[in-house]
Amino acid sequence: MNTGALSFGIRFPPSEGPTETGRLAAAAEEAGFGWIWAVDSPLLAGPLFDPYVDLVVAAQQTERAMIGPAVSPLSLRSPIATAAAILSLDRISGGRAVLGLGTGGSALVTLGVSKKADRTYTVGARERQDELREQVLLFRRLFAGEAISFGSRDIGLDHPRPIKIYLAASGPRMLELAGAIADGVIIHVGVHPPIVHDAVERIRKGAREAGRDPAELDLVCSTYTAISREGDRRQDIKQVKPEASFFYSITPKLLEQAGFEVTRRFPERMPHPDMTHAYNWDEAMAAADSYIPDEVVEAFCLVGPPDDAVRRIRELHALGITQMYIRGTSSYSLPHELVATFADAILPSLKANSV
Repeated sequence: MNTGALSFGIRFPPSEGPTETGRLAAAAEEAGFGWIWAVDSPLLAGPLFDPYVDLVVAAQQTERAMIGPAVSPLSLRSPIATAAAILSLDRISGGRAVLGLGTGGSALVTLGVSKKADRTYTVGARERQDELREQVLLFRRLFAGEAISFGSRDIGLDHPRPIKIYLAASGPRMLELAGAIADGVIIHVGVHPPIVHDAVERIRKGAREAGRDPAELDLVCSTYTAISREGDRRQDIKQVKPEASFFYSITPKLLEQAGFEVTRRFPERMPHPDMTHAYNWDEAMAAADSYIPDEVVEAFCLVGPPDDAVRRIRELHALGITQMYIRGTSSYSLPHELVATFADAILPSLKANSV
């Protein structure tokens, strides 16, 4: 039983103007969110912008919340650009920056690069994981104030900046690697308790084998979320169903492990530019409903009504989860409704019961 504190983070797509971004960041912090994570997919589509710019705005309008990308993928940014961006954010936020990194496997699918035979989510995954490990070690040395080499030139910081590094992980090897080298793990396997339990055990195994104390890791449960304050569970399921397509297209083994058949992995007609980032969400919901059963969404996503969501969050906390990363369904608007729902109906209930 996990008796430690549970924190909450929320996903901010870099999609609205600075005024709205700053206002909602302040509201999220006031509601009780201790982490603001921004999507880093700048090449996905026109309505998305560079997340580090939005994170600076969020930093200027908050005082306590930790702030960072979730996650910066290998395939989109060079280590030099990532280091410069996160160090700038850490300076502006007064030491509240956190660096979320990933191998970029899902980004390859999102950006269409995965159509190449040597660049798919699974093909080349081990090589990307090894490259990510080297990047993390490089950042560790840089943040500690050591001189490091980028090509033919050595660079270093005048003063150490202890920026924490979080790794996104879904598969067994990546979960163990994250346990071995990261400060926190963004676990992207859904919210089905048996699946989350297995992921947590993988992380702890990786930490122990690396001689680390698993209790020192922040275990972040990343979850697609739809919770209506009116308690319309069917509408919540429908709303978040396109996001659940991730498990079909990227991690079907998790569905099979939970007892679901995966006879079909994609819709007949894909919304533009893809299911989880569709411009037309009504079109995406119809496409998702054609092959994804409600039971999968209920098992793998956090849906309402609020009391049901609270019960699931408590289950996950008992399994060792120390942070819930709440991800709304839109990539092109900020999660105004989710912030309000958590402020009114979720966080007060959990706080009252010390969870």
